[in-house]
Amino acid sequence: MAQRIPTEIINDIQQRASIVDVIGQYVQLKKQGANYFGLCPFQNEKTPSFSVSEDKKIFHCFSCGRGGSVFSFMMMIDNLNFVEAVAKVAQISGIPFDSYRYQTHSSKERINEPVTKVLSFARDFYHHILEHTELGRPALDYLEQRQIEKETIEHFRLGYAPDNNLLAESLQQNNDFNTQSILESNIVSGTDSDLYDYFKDRLMIPITDDSGNIVGFGGRALHQQDIKEPRYLNSKQSDVFNKGNLLFNLSAAKQEISLVHEVILLEGYFDVISAWQAGVKNIVASMGTSFTKHQLGLLNKVANRVVLVYDGDDAGKAAIDKAIDNLNNQHNLEVLVAPIPGGLDPDEYIKKYGSDSFKKLVNKDRVSKYRFRLDYYQEGIDLKNEQELLKFIDRILNKFVDLKDDLVQKELYLKELAQISGISLLNLQNQFNQHVVKKQGKTRIIRSLEDSPRTKIDNKFERAQQEILFLIFNNNISDWLNQKYNWVFPNTDYQIIYELFSQYYHKNQGDIHFYEFLNELPPELSNIATSVNSLNRPVKTDEKEISELINVIKKEELETKIFRTKLKIEEYEKLGQKEKLNQSVKELIELIRLKQQEVS
Repeated sequence: MAQRIPTEIINDIQQRASIVDVIGQYVQLKKQGANYFGLCPFQNEKTPSFSVSEDKKIFHCFSCGRGGSVFSFMMMIDNLNFVEAVAKVAQISGIPFDSYRYQTHSSKERINEPVTKVLSFARDFYHHILEHTELGRPALDYLEQRQIEKETIEHFRLGYAPDNNLLAESLQQNNDFNTQSILESNIVSGTDSDLYDYFKDRLMIPITDDSGNIVGFGGRALHQQDIKEPRYLNSKQSDVFNKGNLLFNLSAAKQEISLVHEVILLEGYFDVISAWQAGVKNIVASMGTSFTKHQLGLLNKVANRVVLVYDGDDAGKAAIDKAIDNLNNQHNLEVLVAPIPGGLDPDEYIKKYGSDSFKKLVNKDRVSKYRFRLDYYQEGIDLKNEQELLKFIDRILNKFVDLKDDLVQKELYLKELAQISGISLLNLQNQFNQHVVKKQGKTRIIRSLEDSPRTKIDNKFERAQQEILFLIFNNNISDWLNQKYNWVFPNTDYQIIYELFSQYYHKNQGDIHFYEFLNELPPELSNIATSVNSLNRPVKTDEKEISELINVIKKEELETKIFRTKLKIEEYEKLGQKEKLNQSVKELIELIRLKQQEVS
């Protein structure tokens, strides 16, 4: 049974490993002062903002905000879990470490382990049938017709499910599997006494999760006898197989994606298979489903840029348009489109024009999402028809709203829209601004109440909190701060980090190392803590300075509350919400009274 890695082993590896040497395997670092700097591997940049401290054993990017320990870096750069990251650091540093005994799994993974074994058996079974039996000859002929090479078949472990119940019989005869796990795998259906194959006469495509564990199959029908029968049949939805949590080929494409910080997103299995064979390796597919929050999170985790390469027909373009809307929910993902001409899908395009042409299409001929929509929304529109023209302008300006802060691109596309429509640039700009106001109106209340624009108040407020947290990290003042001030950070993230650091401090009886503490934080808090501990300020402090910082926080917290309450009053006044308006006015009066008391 796997064990938890003892803290002393983690700390020993972290102390002995040189974070500069480990990260130097991925980033070209140059020493500048006390730290080392290089180009951030998690984004595209021209000026180095990625810092590594050998003394503190941490890294921090001043541009994207990522940071943490050497293990955090390895988890981010190679998409590893913690145990894998520790093993990789130990390997690079030449430190003995038995990773196998510490390969932990979640309770859900342990529960599904028998099912995973059944699925692995089925994958090998289907693959053997395809390559080594006469039963698999029709599927092998089909792949040859589609110009799929042997190396590609091996890479994707393609197989064939024959038109019988041979798999069910083989599983029942194998003492390693029980009936419950066989049925839960969803590749066999029926009852305990009557099992039969779920997939029949289909080319089988194994599907893995983002860690490379097999979770199900996609089956492509070879001979559709019934028009109601789907061309592609996936494994049934279950705890193991959930299409909304999967991106086809992600685990195999991770390494290539991490090198270029870019993922090519396609729709179907064979599009990915053909693209991989054509030499484009940083590819995944959404398997024809609408994007879920989980899938967006997977993309956001591994890439900075997404290139959409869907079918070139009307349905494909509509799918691109919808995908852009979904991807816009991840604000740090740049979205590009590589439109396929002639109504072809990626697989057809490669067959017709060759691998080099496809590589050029996805790497050189891609366009911005705005360019795609400007061209796409014109299709089928009679611009001489006043109603159609107005509808087109309204639709395109609504999609261009997020250009409000990009003055160059906004001017570029509005000028082109003016040429297309014959409407003056000034009128289009006015109309554009109305769309911005309209769209902001839907979210302005939430934003103004919870995430109001940063002001000088907020910056001073934030900086003072960061400085106190920095001093806590470097001066062991947690207990004193709590006893003297009963201290609580207004910022929830800082407060959580403060509480966890206090626990870490007491657990280790004051013998602390910041880089060890980072291992106890989730990635998002590790980034914040590392950013705070990278502040350029003296480590030493005194009670007077801390008192001044706390006074700044209390004062600015009050100012911020007054500022946000005024925003609430403004919004409730516009919306005519009298009850909420009256309550907010009372809150403002009380806050002003408190401010006057402080001044006096």
